[in-house]
Amino acid sequence: MKVFIYPTGRLVEPFLDPVNRISILDEPLGRQRERILEELGADETSTVTAPVSIGSEPALLIFDHCHMTVRTLKDFVGHGESLAGQSAVLALPRGPVTDFAGPLQDRVVEEVDGHERVLFDAFVVRDLELDPEEEAAALRQRLLAVAERITLEPKVEVRHVRWPPIRGERQGIDLPCSLWGAAHLSHWVHLLWCNRQAIETHLLELAAAEAEEGRRSFLHAGREIERISKRGAPPVYVGDNCRIHPTVLLENVVLGDNVNLDLNSMVRSSVIGDKVNLGISSTILGCVIGANCHSLSDFCIIDSVTLQASTLSNVKLQNSVIGREAFITTAVIFHELGMDGDIQVDVDGQWVDSGRRILGGCVGHRCVLGVRSMFLGGRAVPNGYIVVMKPGEGLTKIPAGLPRHTSLYNESGTLRLLSDYSGPAFAVDGDEQSSKESP
Repeated sequence: MKVFIYPTGRLVEPFLDPVNRISILDEPLGRQRERILEELGADETSTVTAPVSIGSEPALLIFDHCHMTVRTLKDFVGHGESLAGQSAVLALPRGPVTDFAGPLQDRVVEEVDGHERVLFDAFVVRDLELDPEEEAAALRQRLLAVAERITLEPKVEVRHVRWPPIRGERQGIDLPCSLWGAAHLSHWVHLLWCNRQAIETHLLELAAAEAEEGRRSFLHAGREIERISKRGAPPVYVGDNCRIHPTVLLENVVLGDNVNLDLNSMVRSSVIGDKVNLGISSTILGCVIGANCHSLSDFCIIDSVTLQASTLSNVKLQNSVIGREAFITTAVIFHELGMDGDIQVDVDGQWVDSGRRILGGCVGHRCVLGVRSMFLGGRAVPNGYIVVMKPGEGLTKIPAGLPRHTSLYNESGTLRLLSDYSGPAFAVDGDEQSSKESP
């Protein structure tokens, strides 16, 4: 079957990357899709750049923002080839598999017999004229008007992830663990959520391959990796030439080639790209860490995605996306708790609810975030921004001759004796109290 990729022209903010370059498990979406299609035996894969006439033989048409798992794509093509109709569209039942990354997705939801199903931009087509100048939304409507719905029935286990309570109310989310899944990527939050879901899917794919008798090596991003953990223990899959300190704790992890993990680090439920270097006491939980990234000591990151070649140093970063070649120093904060409801994000210039009460932020490519860079949740820093402390918050002058072993304070960037302080009195519990001089 021939495959045609239809361009949507979508650029994902704040990176300004075409959606085909957005990474899933540290592999660009376009490259990952082509590799999967090749493994499934597709005759030819091409992007529609000029008018195309599809004849009576069935062909697969995928909009370039549509991400599908291997099992979903394989089952859809298998059903679609056997249909006698002109076209068919992929559908999944509404549920955890479609809802985890569902907010803000541009997709169609239908109700049939009291149940909802979600339609995705993947079609089996015949006798169709394609023109890249046609708006993607118009082509979708034209196809949906005549397409037969192929509804797959995914098997899924749901793991409830508990989050901190907000104003006494318990928070959490259902994380689906399934071989099936599909999504439309158009926003940085989809990059975050689809990657988190993809970690669980990939671990299930590797476990299924491991179930084959005698299997010890597996495919990850088209390359072989090997399981190094004992049978029955949480799986650890490792590429070539990795250096892992004996004190490192690994569970449900996939490592690329040439990864270095320093002492007392912990990595769980994560995918680590090639040539990643994790410093002493790094903690990585539920993350995708892109190739050539490195962390400084005591770094902690949870349920996040970092793209390639970034430098990471922070006490804790959670539910966030870090672009390529970014530098994140310590004490960078995204206030991720939505105290008054869902955290809002910018979608094409409009602030809309993200569907999540807990959400970090996004850092563009080649950004530098200095000490005490603080952001509200849901904010995205554009490419190339450098954020530093307010002048005067950092010490720039240290006068000579100050007495040792006495209290000093920062005044507009200069060290001063606390005993010489003559500013406003301290406020304690609403009452003004006189400042006390140092003895």
